[in-house]
Amino acid sequence: MPALSLAGRTRQRFYGWWIVSVAAVLNGYGAGVNFYGFGVFFNPMREEFGWSRAATAGVFSLARLEGAPLGPIIGWLIDRIGSRRMMVAGLALTGLGFVSMYFIQSLWMFYLIYGVFIATGFSMGFFQAPQAMIANWFFRRRAQALSYLAVGAGLGGATLVPAMGAFMGMAGWIDGRGRGCPDVGSGDPAGPDPKAPAGGDGAGPGWPAQSGRGSGRGRPETPSLGAGGAG
Repeated sequence: MPALSLAGRTRQRFYGWWIVSVAAVLNGYGAGVNFYGFGVFFNPMREEFGWSRAATAGVFSLARLEGAPLGPIIGWLIDRIGSRRMMVAGLALTGLGFVSMYFIQSLWMFYLIYGVFIATGFSMGFFQAPQAMIANWFFRRRAQALSYLAVGAGLGGATLVPAMGAFMGMAGWIDGRGRGCPDVGSGDPAGPDPKAPAGGDGAGPGWPAQSGRGSGRGRPETPSLGAGGAG
């Protein structure tokens, strides 16, 4: 009898709500970093590379528009190879896309990496695959289980976006990407020359004395107060 009772309890164990919890956390992270977090990167990237507001915002429109043609394809792939494999593939593609953003130097690279790779990975791993997985686990309470995905997305946007903004406020956009990145504002794709002498205003080696780092805006020149400048 104890063995049968234990076997009965084992058969009645339901893991569906664990699936919902993991899917809600993943959806919250993806929505907070990718969907709601895009505005945190908008102005820093626009000022660093000198892009217009319309060109920078266009990549977000492309990422949202991409879901229309890719939705049926991703759904077909989920039916063919399973939601778990598609989720892993989507998470890996999104992670590689965010790592690749470190190397962005032009607008077309931004559109390719964010508008194609990251958007596709987000749709696969953070959105469609978790929904399909939850739908397969639930029947009577399916709507309630799917609603927790929306709760996870809202909590992710409410917590991760302020955290990302605070980090960028402390470290800055350039320091967040790494101090060794090329200086886009100076027009030199290779960055500063470490063998060049330091600038006259105390800047580091190879940095021009009056160039703006990363923002594309030069610092205003200080008027000379020498002996002949007061007249």
